Order: sequence, then structure tokens, then C-alpha cells
Amino acid sequence: MSTWDDWFATLTDEEVPQLWARSMRELRDRGLVRSANNPVSDIAERLACERLSLEMAPKSAPGYDAVSADGLKYQVKSRRLTPQNMSRRMGVIRKLELVEFDHALAMIFDENLTLLEIWQIPHEVVVDHSM
Repeated sequence: MSTWDDWFATLTDEEVPQLWARSMRELRDRGLVRSANNPVSDIAERLACERLSLEMAPKSAPGYDAVSADGLKYQVKSRRLTPQNMSRRMGVIRKLELVEFDHALAMIFDENLTLLEIWQIPHEVVVDHSM
């Protein structure tokens, strides 16, 4: 067992969700996430921008999450793999017919949010393989 595991084991059932709530606030305060939703998506968007030198889109931008210096728009999708769920299936991208992005970035994380893979997929390939 790791030191973290030992420490978590000392927490009460009441303290665990309180720790999660406080952790979410800290992530927002540090600018690591932009919303109060599942942090995996926000972390993926920030990491995509850092790794690929992209500019984060405004929160209200329809259909894309980041923009490159040459104006290409990117929709970021992410998946966190856990022992309980190893599915690599990404969430739905709506309104594909509006062509609101040029490329999708599919980002796969391990349980501890370490980036394992990042895939750049052109819009037309996303459309061809969507259900």
C-alpha cells in the first residue's frame, strides 16, 4: 500500500466526499479546470493546449475547445481508464453537420490522470466513423 492509500484509509466516510469537494475548488482556484463538472475534460483541454501550443477557446465557444495559431479549431475529447472501466469510447460529438471544428483530439488517461495517448482526428474521419 502506498502512503496515499494509508492516508485515505484514515478518512471517515463523511470526510472522503468533503476532500473531493475541496480538491475540486483547489483545481478551479489554480486554473487547472474551468468548470465544476468532471475534471477530466477540463484537464484534457488544458493539457492539449500546453502540449500542442493551442489557445483555449472561450467557455461559450460552440463546438470547439481550442484554436491553433493558424486558426484551426479543435474539439477535445477525453477518457480516463480505470480497472472498473477500460472502455476507450469517447463521448458524443453533437452537430457534426455544422463543422464547428477541424480536428478532434482524443486523449486517453490512466486512473491517476497521466496522459497515455493523444490522437488527432480530422473532422471528416470523425463523421465517417460516428454512429
